[in-house]
Amino acid sequence: MACDLFNDSQCSPPDDCHHHPTPDDDSCPPSHPDDCSFDEFRRNIPQYADISLPVDIDPSASVGRIVTEWLGDPVVVCRKDHCDNTCRITITQRVRVIIPVTYCVITCVGDPDIDCCVRGSCDDEKSE
Repeated sequence: MACDLFNDSQCSPPDDCHHHPTPDDDSCPPSHPDDCSFDEFRRNIPQYADISLPVDIDPSASVGRIVTEWLGDPVVVCRKDHCDNTCRITITQRVRVIIPVTYCVITCVGDPDIDCCVRGSCDDEKSE
């Protein structure tokens, strides 16, 4: 049965569920006669569950028309190497490159899944 958080009448237990009294609940009489003594042992039993929801992400990207602009004049540097009597020329030109990129992501959400753990935490349960 799915629970609707905005309509909690759907979240109530079915009629065939058994009533489990809380420690302070007086709706169930004691199971022993008043003249008998007994030792009572109560425990809280924790339950754990891992709930997972798969989400697939499919990325893509496309590149538009690339534009290159030349900025200013080239700079020329000339250096003489005295050891081997050569000259090295370095030409530097500043450019601006505009690269339009369009990113796209397609997502697909799967069905949720639950892993029930009987004892302790789910990590303890999985390590056994």
